[in-house]
Amino acid sequence: MWRVLEGVHADTKSGDPKSLKEYMWRVLEGVHADTKSGDPKSLKEYMWRVLEGVHADTKSGDPKSLKEYMWRVLEGVHADTKSGDPKSLKEYMWRVLEGVHADTKSGDPKSLKEYMWRVLEGVHADTKSGDPKSLKEYMWRVLEGVHADTKSGDPKSLKEYMWRVLEGVHADTKSGDPKSLKEYMWRVLEGVHADTKSGDPKSLKEYMWRVLEGVHADTKSGDPKSLKEYMWRVLEGVHADTKSGDPKSLKEYMWRVLEGVHADTKSGDPKSLKEYMWRVLEGVHADTKSGDPKSLKEYMWRVLEGVHADTKSGDPKSLKEYMWRVLEGVHADTKSGDPKSLKEYMWRVLEGVHADTKSGDPKSLKEYMWRVLEGVHADTKSGDPKSLKEYMWRVLEGVHADTKSGDPKSLKEYMWRVLEGVHADTKSGDPKSLKEYMWRVLEGVHADTKSGDPKSLKEYMWRVLEGVHADTKSGDPKSLKEYMWRVLEGVHADTKSGDPKSLKEYMWRVLEGVHADTKSGDPKSLKEYMWRVLEGVHADTKSGDPKSLKEYMWRVLEGVHADTKSGDPKSLKEYMWRVLEGVHADTKSGDPKSLKEYMWRVLEGVHADTKSGDPKSLKEYMWRVLEGVHADTKSGDPKSLKQYMRTRSPGTRSP
Repeated sequence: MWRVLEGVHADTKSGDPKSLKEYMWRVLEGVHADTKSGDPKSLKEYMWRVLEGVHADTKSGDPKSLKEYMWRVLEGVHADTKSGDPKSLKEYMWRVLEGVHADTKSGDPKSLKEYMWRVLEGVHADTKSGDPKSLKEYMWRVLEGVHADTKSGDPKSLKEYMWRVLEGVHADTKSGDPKSLKEYMWRVLEGVHADTKSGDPKSLKEYMWRVLEGVHADTKSGDPKSLKEYMWRVLEGVHADTKSGDPKSLKEYMWRVLEGVHADTKSGDPKSLKEYMWRVLEGVHADTKSGDPKSLKEYMWRVLEGVHADTKSGDPKSLKEYMWRVLEGVHADTKSGDPKSLKEYMWRVLEGVHADTKSGDPKSLKEYMWRVLEGVHADTKSGDPKSLKEYMWRVLEGVHADTKSGDPKSLKEYMWRVLEGVHADTKSGDPKSLKEYMWRVLEGVHADTKSGDPKSLKEYMWRVLEGVHADTKSGDPKSLKEYMWRVLEGVHADTKSGDPKSLKEYMWRVLEGVHADTKSGDPKSLKEYMWRVLEGVHADTKSGDPKSLKEYMWRVLEGVHADTKSGDPKSLKEYMWRVLEGVHADTKSGDPKSLKEYMWRVLEGVHADTKSGDPKSLKEYMWRVLEGVHADTKSGDPKSLKQYMRTRSPGTRSP
């Protein structure tokens, strides 16, 4: 399973479907691998492993029950499967990413089991029949978690929209022929509509903006018309003015991107993007008590923008230019301001491949795309991909296995700040130049800006997603196990000691957007915290020599440290299934204590009214999180998405 996200096609040589293990880690690889055999065997086994990161009883080999596995995937919720208590996070979490109004008709959630493994699986449950029926129906469930119009199949539904979200594949929209999951899945994140056969990338432009756009948009006319209209659909899941085609103001669109909050839909007064944006990842307006956001505005729109932009003048000029940098991570022509060709920019977004930037020859998108998540520069020096296997399991693992050395000189201290929200200058507090900080957001690689000697990206990258500061004090990474389950868990782990020095304050800020001063109410410096969230500031602001963003960016998703030689993953299995599982590892003791309280904050962006227990409007917050859909697209009455999200949390809070 740690191959699931590894993107290791490894057996490309043998092509032996031997085990699903080899199959699944191809899912996200963009490698359908068995192109030779083409035996999808059983979508059932494939899909629920995709994002589950479930090694599934690797010990016994007994997958026991997908139920218990899946709702742990992103929930990190041991939940109340035993008690079945609705108060549980159960109802909360499976709504988080599901965006599932569930059985709004019957109101009978039936079983979270069926719901959750649909969340990321995109599997509407033909596990019994094994009949993949049509991937079309499967995929748009991936992030939707919405079995929704499966019955009516009404194209008006979000169906067509959502399954494009991560698919970026309009796929067989024309023929509707699911052909083979093989071709579909490697398109999921690839954004590759399969010209691997012809090798004719035709126009990477058309390919890439489908990647995150999930918008086949003008696939019919082929007229990209305006990337503007495309991009704000990327995470919004909002076709918005598809009817009128009037993008009106990208401003209003974009702040909905991650917010999923149309906010003043009632008054229509966007008032200030400031208030909107700092809710993006925070989900927390933080200073709810004092209401003094100070200037979160400038900070937050940098969070995902990675654009220091007009930090000097403070002139946001055009959010348009800002936002399309959001995922681009391209400071690009910041100097000249000449975006030249977004085309060239965007296909770098997920590609992380500067590739033929010099020649501009996309050569073969095939080779490009499987690098997207692979993050395989694969011996860019020798050109010898040697063994993608060793490379890929490092992609999201960020594990080069040099846990033995643990040299603090390494980026160790730097990178575990990537998700920690620690730029390390906490001591001096001198933000110096956000410019230098932000372009590191997705880079996460300062790569020895001082010496310019990337020395060993290995030490750098395996910290990227690990969020492993690895005992910077002792240098003893002790057990990555404990580290990794903190990555997405937002578990400060020191629940026992409660020591503020602990990762506690750091990690639960990562996705929580909680500046942690909930106790004192002192906004002190949410600013320092938040813009560190994705900044992954390593603090080498001194040199400031970005040298070559080219080299930096394609490392962003590559996470390739290249230590294919040593690579003793020891027991990656324990590591990885915690990565997305959100398993804080109390599986041994069985004492989940209260991961519940932790996890539903992770993506909830709990504004910390847990104390008052005032459900006031967490509900309003949450269904905005990933929904990005103001729902009443038909009536146009954003009045309340609540009608859609009926199954939203009952407002239950942890003490």
